[in-house]
Amino acid sequence: MFKINYNWLLLILCFLLYSCGGSSDSDYDNVSDIIDNCISSEPVENADSIDPCTGCPKDTLKITSSKIDNLQVYLEISGSMKGYMPKKTGRSTDFQKQMASLFSWFVTSVESNSKKFYGIKDDQTTLKFESKDDVASKISRAEFEFGKTTTLPDLVEKIIKKTNQEDVSVIVSDFLYSPPNVLNLEGTLNVRLREMFLKRPEMALSVYAFKSDYSGKFYTVTNQVIQNCCNDKRPYYVWVMGKQPLVEQVDKLISKKMNFLEELHIGKKYGKIEGEILSQSGRNPESLWQRKSNCTNIITEGKNISEDEKLTYTIGLNLSKLPKQHQNLEYLKSNLSVRSSNSKSNITKIYTYKEFEPKVAKEDIILAKKYTHFVEIETYSVDIPNKAILNLELKNSLPMWIEKWNTESDETDAERNEKTVLLKRVVSGIQEAHENQTLFSYPYIITASAL
Repeated sequence: MFKINYNWLLLILCFLLYSCGGSSDSDYDNVSDIIDNCISSEPVENADSIDPCTGCPKDTLKITSSKIDNLQVYLEISGSMKGYMPKKTGRSTDFQKQMASLFSWFVTSVESNSKKFYGIKDDQTTLKFESKDDVASKISRAEFEFGKTTTLPDLVEKIIKKTNQEDVSVIVSDFLYSPPNVLNLEGTLNVRLREMFLKRPEMALSVYAFKSDYSGKFYTVTNQVIQNCCNDKRPYYVWVMGKQPLVEQVDKLISKKMNFLEELHIGKKYGKIEGEILSQSGRNPESLWQRKSNCTNIITEGKNISEDEKLTYTIGLNLSKLPKQHQNLEYLKSNLSVRSSNSKSNITKIYTYKEFEPKVAKEDIILAKKYTHFVEIETYSVDIPNKAILNLELKNSLPMWIEKWNTESDETDAERNEKTVLLKRVVSGIQEAHENQTLFSYPYIITASAL
């Protein structure tokens, strides 16, 4: 007769319970306490709502799209804008070509309950165009009574106040700052803009930068008039403001139809990003670990992760839904970080798919094609034995082109050459309203295979 060896049976049960991440489940959410990053003090009532890889509630952050109520488009027609639309026969400027086209696309391709187009000047005067086609026609022919000047902060504040929760407002302007009192230059510009956007935390901003030939008078930041300007191309911008899902509907149109040179996005969040730890590619052969199937977890081979034992691994990320500003490799190198409260980790290299493709092992060929970028990381020195909790985070910061297009003075030809005075101060004020914002996070856990 077969005799049961209870000692062996006990060992087998212990192995099943405690090895490979299969330890006790104190909150009954079907997630082992070893990898559970959100252990509840009471039993979890609905285990289906729990992420089986982290033990935390499943990410329910979804940016749902809805129809724009009012699309409000403002074209600045102050004196400084006349050079983009000179009244002369012959060739149209780049501004006239691009903006006549953009306004036509707004009419035909943006879904909204209402579309209104305005010319704005002199801080107080608002011209409503007679028909939906009137604005594109007038841009092409420069049929405007141009104003004198428009104070930049007042322009933005007025339009923000007219933008309701389900509205999108678009501003087309050179965004030149010419304050009545030159002494007000320091500090007041970025402070005012920061305060405006702090009052409207739900408001996202997309900025699209263009350049155009320019012919006419130019007004400097100190209100000096430069006659017969300019031999260089002058920058101008399209701002899109409103709630993120509504703004992104206009973003999609501009990205598809317009030849802008640079872009900037502030006040947007993307929640979790699709990603995965590669099983074989981009790893140090001396790093002893395996990836837990279907989870963003790494299982080490029963060892504590010490100062001397570094685990090297690579995570694939799909960033295709982010604006190109945030997909840029140099931007990622400056702003992507790996954070952990109980371990030390460093990003050693970031690749595009094209750069990483030669490093892809045959086991990961199909998997790697799902991702646009790859992040090589090393982790070591875990404070809590057998468990490291980590998070890849991308912060929002101003892209490098802002510095290149910015000038602190535009009094001379060299200073204003294809630049916008105080541009950095304008956008940094808005950026400060979203200080320390994280665009997305990618959480994962490293655990030992046995305790």
